[in-house]
Amino acid sequence: MKYPTRTPHAILLLAGVVVWGGGAPTTAAELIPRAVSGQAVFVAQDARPAPEGTLADASAMHLRVLELFRQGKYDEALPLAERALEIRRRELGSNNLTVAASYLQLAGVQRALGEFSRAEPLLLETLRIREEVAGAESLLVASALNNLSVLYRDKGEYGRAAAQLTRALAIFEKQTGAESHETALAEGNLASLYQDMGEYGEAEKHSLRALAIRKKVSGELHPDTALVLNNLASLYLEKGDYVRAESAFQEALGVREKALPEDHPDIAVSLTNLGSLYQAKGDRARAEALFQRALGRFEKKYGGEHLDVATLLNNLASLNTDRGEYAEAEKRLRKALEIRERLLGPEHPFVAVSLNNLGTLLTLKGDVAAAAESLRRALAIYERRGERNHPDAALPLNNLASLAESSGDLARAEELYQQALAVREKALGDKHPDVAASLNNLAVLYWRKGDAARAVRAFERAGDIREHNLALTLTAGSEREKLLYLQTLTSETFSAITFNALFAPSDPAAARAAANALLRRKGRTLDALTLQVSTFRNRLDPQDRALLARISAVRTRLANLAAGRAEPGGAVRRLAEQTRLEVELEEVEAQIGARNSSLQFSVNARPVTVEQVQARIPPGSALVEIALYRPLNLKALRPQERFGRERYVAYVLKGQGPPQSLDLGEADPINREVERLNVHLSRASAVEEKAAGRALDELVTRPLRRLLGDAKTVLISPDAALNLVPFAALVDERGRYLVENYTFNYLTSGRDLLRFAAREPNRQPPLVFADPSYDSAPAAAAGGNGGGRGGRSGDLRQLTWTPLTWTSEEAKDLKALMPDAKVLTRSEATEHALKQARAPRILHIATHGFFLDESGQHPSGGGDQNPLLRSGLALAGANKRQGGDGEDGVLTALEASGLDLWGTRLVVLSACETGVGAVRNGEGVYGLRRALVLAGAESQLMSLWQVNDRATRELMAEYYGRLQAGEGRTEALRNVQLWMLRRKGRSHPHFWAGFIPVGNWTPVAEK
Repeated sequence: MKYPTRTPHAILLLAGVVVWGGGAPTTAAELIPRAVSGQAVFVAQDARPAPEGTLADASAMHLRVLELFRQGKYDEALPLAERALEIRRRELGSNNLTVAASYLQLAGVQRALGEFSRAEPLLLETLRIREEVAGAESLLVASALNNLSVLYRDKGEYGRAAAQLTRALAIFEKQTGAESHETALAEGNLASLYQDMGEYGEAEKHSLRALAIRKKVSGELHPDTALVLNNLASLYLEKGDYVRAESAFQEALGVREKALPEDHPDIAVSLTNLGSLYQAKGDRARAEALFQRALGRFEKKYGGEHLDVATLLNNLASLNTDRGEYAEAEKRLRKALEIRERLLGPEHPFVAVSLNNLGTLLTLKGDVAAAAESLRRALAIYERRGERNHPDAALPLNNLASLAESSGDLARAEELYQQALAVREKALGDKHPDVAASLNNLAVLYWRKGDAARAVRAFERAGDIREHNLALTLTAGSEREKLLYLQTLTSETFSAITFNALFAPSDPAAARAAANALLRRKGRTLDALTLQVSTFRNRLDPQDRALLARISAVRTRLANLAAGRAEPGGAVRRLAEQTRLEVELEEVEAQIGARNSSLQFSVNARPVTVEQVQARIPPGSALVEIALYRPLNLKALRPQERFGRERYVAYVLKGQGPPQSLDLGEADPINREVERLNVHLSRASAVEEKAAGRALDELVTRPLRRLLGDAKTVLISPDAALNLVPFAALVDERGRYLVENYTFNYLTSGRDLLRFAAREPNRQPPLVFADPSYDSAPAAAAGGNGGGRGGRSGDLRQLTWTPLTWTSEEAKDLKALMPDAKVLTRSEATEHALKQARAPRILHIATHGFFLDESGQHPSGGGDQNPLLRSGLALAGANKRQGGDGEDGVLTALEASGLDLWGTRLVVLSACETGVGAVRNGEGVYGLRRALVLAGAESQLMSLWQVNDRATRELMAEYYGRLQAGEGRTEALRNVQLWMLRRKGRSHPHFWAGFIPVGNWTPVAEK
């Protein structure tokens, strides 16, 4: 849906007259005070003229109107402006410049109130007087032309607006120079006009020129500068450049909040525009909050019958539509349409936008006839205006095509889709998100027609455009914002996968298109965040260091709050502080992203492709990329039926050849078997572990083995519940564990292979933490299986830990194998010491680990929602929450994400459940696994269940011995697993399958 957010405004007092123009989104009042001359002026704070009035009274009223306009009080200004004009006409006659000033001022007030038909004759009279009295080349004539052009733009009469504005700009440049307030005003208005006309190149050129002039003559913190910034941001938003749009919108809002009264409508304009940006990025909750704030301000200022109110109603209606609240959405859309038709007339472009949005909603409601009528009316407006090639005209074209497609008229649908695509390509450029949307629509249409080749080409081209915009947008913003933006592409990803997996499974081009989409989007947030942190650390300056210190401090305070002991009556305070800290954390994340955005985009601008990933797959290996998806239903009659039940799909890539795809079937049966397997593997006494492993193999890995061929090393990137599966423990049809024939290495996404190519130097020798002194109370060990290294609990603040007997022996084993290692045990194994580590070659931590599920209830009434606060490690002083040096002894995953492990080859968490966490489809496991990737670790060895203390010591000693002998990180683990499988008392997979290798699999030692 299209949400117009821009209508011009600005005021300039020049030689005793008012000039308004500019181009703020929605409707914004801008006051630019200049000089008053040529007459005596008496300022009255509250003018109360006698009925007959004098010229002095009129002058006082004139200034009072300016003051009221500055405050956005247009209703109060109107009667004073009318009275001042009446007095001056009576006293000075009709051909007088002072009278012209009153005509212009009254026109400005009428326009601010949305009364365009009343403003136009007032402006024409202003122009007539000035041309006759001051001459055709005077500044007074230029100002009148400027304001007349703004009015014509408001009315959608772009040709007349351009003619007036071009003439005005020429006069301003001749009379005041190229760098003046007046020239900046005209440049800004030209930019907004070109933007409305869909000529974005010209719009950006004029807007940047206006901004440069404004900053020079008005300063960085002037409302005039904010106006130009605001309009430039709206241009970037329409171009799909969300990073630059957000930066400029935020800067404009900051200036306005400092320079304008709290209730000024321009602040509400900025709130509206930021909301529109967040809506485009998928952050609907944040958008709605901003829209509601702005709507309240506009309704208080203007009442319910104003163009700004119509814009907010339109935007809120789209959010209602997203939630399926069709009745409320229709109510708001019809009200917005009514306001626009009444104030702008039935042929205005904003009316066409409202009709398009109403038609879209009616389509979703199933009222096809009414939807078609509304969409045809919208398109007819653009056609009658000669604007069939305007980018907004593509909206009804696209939606009419969708109606034709639904009715089975595929030829007509293709014709309209192609027209919409042509308009968008010409007006917006070939990298715009709307062009990608058109291409995806065409891809699905060709799919319906059975034209696989054209469908693939459309999917591929759309995917390339989306990747370009992802690379740009993901450079900035917090993690939450990145995730929300990626979610806006979910349906397109599902469509490409469905086309390949269920419609064209043997088509190599279709498989490549779907695999490309998956490689570019799965795990993309983690990839973007990792690049962001790496770029940031490599370019540290004092401001960067301050941001790193701040984000570390906020994470620590959040973690301490989550782990601290409960205080009577403290639940409300705790919840308030947690909310405040979470907001602060997101703000700092966004600031770090903003400082890195331009550099990251240059690094990340090249699209990831299947071929790039294949080039990183070693001989004898295969990448298995698994995804959870919902298949597109081409026969769906209702929106909620468009995508079906969840299924798993896998793509197998080798060093050469096209990707091979395999639909694995519905997710529910697979997920049930995953849960069954993990129950049996988590207990050494279980006797059905082989049956459970066989059942899951039959559903998932047996079909995949047919595609692996002779590849024996499997680089597996699972999704959803499959992230928690130890594939080595699955059992083939001959009753053999898969570890006996295959080596499994875990990745978040196949794109990880590209990151492994760049290695940073380690800066410290191996570092070992073991046998911390928890100072435990007589309480039982958390989750207590007696000999386990961790467990689950509902509330982190209730956890205590007991000593782990074999971890001290484990530390001695490692010291013997790595003589240069630094070993910290007992009271030295502190959280502070771990945070001071700087890229040790190997980091080994033998202690209790924990992951808490969301069911646990805190005294505040709910568990911590952030899974990185529900996962972590216990270190010295953890039981008393006194770890020394201001730490509490509990290292949460959130804090671990801030460790400096850039250059660390391997992190081994010799603890329980360090590899589990909150599984998020397409983004992997949120817990220590994710945190250590963000911290820079090349690879990890982590556990999926509560591991046996003594057996873990044995496994680790053997593992490190093999590492020291030069075996690869994953190869060494497999050989240890095979060794334990053959040992008496250790053959149950509970003892050897709990640890999984994540990340780089090559040897630790440098060659």
